[in-house]
Formats: sequence, structure tokens, C-alpha cells
Amino acid sequence: MNAVKSYNAEKGRANKVPKLRLLPGVPKQPGGIECGYYVMRYMKDIINDDTLSFSTKWAVKTRKGYTQQQLDEVRMEVADYLQTLL
Repeated sequence: MNAVKSYNAEKGRANKVPKLRLLPGVPKQPGGIECGYYVMRYMKDIINDDTLSFSTKWAVKTRKGYTQQQLDEVRMEVADYLQTLL
């Protein structure tokens, strides 16, 4: 938020902090430690969606998060990839 305030000060704008809003179509992350896996899983959903309707699919799900099994799939894919680098 300090960056926004600095930018606004440079431009001579009032120091208003932008309001944050939740976007429909984005899965909700319940905790603070699985953020990387959530991002990777969401990217996987985007890439695998041929119709580009991933955001409307999530809007219908009312922002429910991924299941543990879905996150574990991503964890295994990352582990397999990292193992190929060794």
C-alpha cells in the first residue's frame, strides 16, 4: 500500500488506498502455507481448459478451495520434475 500512496503523491492525487475486492472465479486458499501449490494448481486448470471457462466454473463453486488430493497431484508433479534435475 505504501507504493500506491507514493505513486499517488507523485501524481498529485489524493492519497486513497484502493479497495480490495474478491474476484469471482478464483479459488479460496484456506491457509497461508500452500499458496504456491494453489497458484500452480490454478495455472494447471487454466492451461488444461480448452474453452477458457475456468473463471465461470469457479464463480459457480462459490470460491471453494481445492481438495487435498488436487493439491497433492501438484506436489507430486513438482517432486517428479525436481527429481529429473538431480
